[in-house]
Amino acid sequence: MVTLSAAQSSSPVSGDSLSYQWRQTTGPSVTLSSATASSLSFTAPTVSSDTQLSFELVVSNGRVASKAAQANISVQHKAPAKSGGGGGAMGWLLLLLGGALAARRKA
Repeated sequence: MVTLSAAQSSSPVSGDSLSYQWRQTTGPSVTLSSATASSLSFTAPTVSSDTQLSFELVVSNGRVASKAAQANISVQHKAPAKSGGGGGAMGWLLLLLGGALAARRKA
């Protein structure tokens, strides 16, 4: 889960209520928890290569809006874990025991 927060935003006029408007501008589309809350959360997408997601935020006190602030999030591609066909030490032990049994039967 990724969370972006504008909770530290303030108005020059004490006591003003603030409104927030988040917007995704680049990257694979994600579902935003709320585009109008001070904090925004989403689940990072699964990507086939390293990808950047960009978001803009405008904060307003009802009279004046801020310039859009931009946040960039890097999502890294993680290769799936390889499932090894080997059994580790147990695989080698079984191979040696099998060879010893085969040699004993021939004798």
